[in-house]
Amino acid sequence: MPKKLWPCIMLLSLSIWAKEGDPYVEKLWDKNYLKFSTGEEVLLADMEKHGGEANFQRLFLRQGKRVLWDKTFSQEYDALWNRAYFIPLIPGQFITDLNNDGFSEIAVATWHGGNAVWSNLAILFSLKNDQLEFLTTFPINVEVSRSVYENKSDFGDQNYRCKHCQ
Repeated sequence: MPKKLWPCIMLLSLSIWAKEGDPYVEKLWDKNYLKFSTGEEVLLADMEKHGGEANFQRLFLRQGKRVLWDKTFSQEYDALWNRAYFIPLIPGQFITDLNNDGFSEIAVATWHGGNAVWSNLAILFSLKNDQLEFLTTFPINVEVSRSVYENKSDFGDQNYRCKHCQ
């Protein structure tokens, strides 16, 4: 094999490997249902605008067949909701009481559809009085972030930053 061809083959193989995503994170992209221990269920539904021009995400809370809370999002909380899915707050836990106030929190990861995957947001909600209340946002990288925080204590740490974000 000619020596000039070897660097081209190496670069080509690296670019092919670089396109492989994290299978765990890719599986998260389909996570659109959570169930609280109290029986409430939270669902995300993709609501494509007529003609496919814009996407909206519908987030609703129900208990049994009764809808308790329902809201459609497009550009709320400084995020573009082109795609949304549930992401664990800490590894392995989609639902937890982060701030020890007696109410459980969840996180919705939003993707704006651009190339800057490190500039997306996780939007945190608390389940209070049969509705979801906005708590805060936190930057994530939709291609590699497996959870919003590494530990529960990171939530209150003002110095904690997403290690996969720029």
